[in-house]
Amino acid sequence: MSHEPVLNTVSLDEQIMLAHENHDAHRLSYLYEQGALRADTVDSACFLATQAYIFALESDHHNQDRLRQFLIKHGREQG
Repeated sequence: MSHEPVLNTVSLDEQIMLAHENHDAHRLSYLYEQGALRADTVDSACFLATQAYIFALESDHHNQDRLRQFLIKHGREQG
């Protein structure tokens, strides 16, 4: 999906919390997308992808089409 780096020294959860504190919708979209890629179940992946998609729409992130297609594929968004 996205190619933005994730800091190895800080957990994904901590990065998400920091991005929320900073109101950084662009970063949140990327981080939630990374969470979706790492999720153990389709339901978890879809939940995280939905969060990523919401923040992508808010920040006009380049990943919004990819996220929408993922959600359509898994029956979470209408095509």
